[in-house]
Order: sequence, then C-alpha cells, then structure tokens
Amino acid sequence: MRQYADTSFLVSAYLPDIHSSRVKQYLSGTSDSLLFSPLHFLEIRNAFQLAVFRKRITAQQALAFWKNVRSDIRSGGLERVDLDWPRTYRLAFWHARRQTATLGTRSFDILHVASAQVLGRLKFLSFDSRQRSLASVVGLQVGP
Repeated sequence: MRQYADTSFLVSAYLPDIHSSRVKQYLSGTSDSLLFSPLHFLEIRNAFQLAVFRKRITAQQALAFWKNVRSDIRSGGLERVDLDWPRTYRLAFWHARRQTATLGTRSFDILHVASAQVLGRLKFLSFDSRQRSLASVVGLQVGP
C-alpha cells in the first residue's frame, strides 16, 4: 500500500525526538516507500534549519540529516512525487471551510491531507491527532 507521511513523522525518522523510536520501528516493519512531495522538501529542510536555530543540532548535523534524506530518495525509501497543486489547494480550501471549525486543523496539516488525497488512496502517517482526524474524516487509512 502506498504511504504518505506528514512532515513531523518524516522528521522523526532523521532528527531524534519523542517519536523517533516508534517511527523507526514502523518503518522497519514495512517494505513500502513513503511518498515525498515538494511540500516535504520545503518543510523538512526548514525543520532541520529550525532545529539549528533552536540549538537542538549543529549546522553540520543538519547537513548530515539532509544527506540521509537524499540517500533515502536515491535508494527508493522515499519516492519523489509531484502534486497537482490546483487540485490540492481546492481540496485544502474545501477541508478548511468544512472541517477546521470542528477539528482545529492548521493550514499545513490540511495541505498534507489534501496532498495525500490527490495522490490516491493510501495510508496516512501522522502523530498529530487533529490531522489524523481530518485524514480519517476524508476517507484515508490512518497510521501508524
């Protein structure tokens, strides 16, 4: 089954945090690659740089983590995909109008769910309860 992870799930695979062991355990039990969109590129790069700003890691560590991401793309663990941006934004706008008042979802959370929908029926991976709720409401299988 195709899998789409939100950025925090992916970042936890590279940058140690409270979810890292769970992410690594999950990934070791699946042979499916994770879809990797331009939105992931931006958010992961920014997350690493933000960790440098917050002094959680050094600039050299951020570079090493980014090299690991690039290596996973080359090996197929992360599968690069393009998005139909107009369709993605239309879905995101729809979800914001219909769901945010009840679920409390943020814009980037909505964009990730809409991206997953545009890419097809797949498993949506996230630890964010609001994002998981939205993914479930729109018919995506939620994990881990």
